[in-house]
Amino acid sequence: MDDAAVAIRFLLGFAMLAGAVPADLRARRVPNSWWLPFVAMAVVLAFGDLLDPGRDWTMLALRYGAASVVAGLMYLFWRFRLFGGADAKALMVLAFLVPWPSPSPASLQPALDAVANGSLLMVALPVVAFVANLARGHVALPAMLLGRPVSIARARAAHVWPMQRVLPDGTVGWRFWQRAGLESLDAEYEALERAGLTRVWVTAKVPFLVPLAAGLALSWWWGNLPALLARTVVGP
Repeated sequence: MDDAAVAIRFLLGFAMLAGAVPADLRARRVPNSWWLPFVAMAVVLAFGDLLDPGRDWTMLALRYGAASVVAGLMYLFWRFRLFGGADAKALMVLAFLVPWPSPSPASLQPALDAVANGSLLMVALPVVAFVANLARGHVALPAMLLGRPVSIARARAAHVWPMQRVLPDGTVGWRFWQRAGLESLDAEYEALERAGLTRVWVTAKVPFLVPLAAGLALSWWWGNLPALLARTVVGP
């Protein structure tokens, strides 16, 4: 398959992931109706591969076999609660929508590349947050690795979780592990205001679909970044 055809698949995959982000931000859920058109596209593209006069049956079996394995793996990750439902569905569809690797020699299966690259980006976020907070004089470990301080009024209007909370004894403590289904944030902010705070440390609600979309885009040029780094360190 030529690079142009593969690029179209990557663009479709990126559009699917990026387009699901707003719904995930609003409700922490993406409706099944969002994935269905992309499932249909994957089916049409698969039939196109099968009907292509220049098809290589061995290569087709390898690509779609790998897609099936990856999709099954993502399903298991969801069942074991390692991924959210939207993330798992996105990756299962992506595995078949983009079964062909990018031109990069470090590319594996695109869905796996997106997960690997997205995870690497998530690991890099604390470093970026630390440097940004240090430059602004906001020093509070480990909070400065996870977010930033903002006014409570701004926090109420933003897609963030407060990292500070009022404890039963009335003192203000920290909560670094955030629950995706956290409710009653208004009550949390009201309690913080009553405790005398005007600013609060917050961490952004970043759905994994965001780094997944970025990870897929990066994979077009560099493939699987952890694999590429390993090859660079260990050698060919």
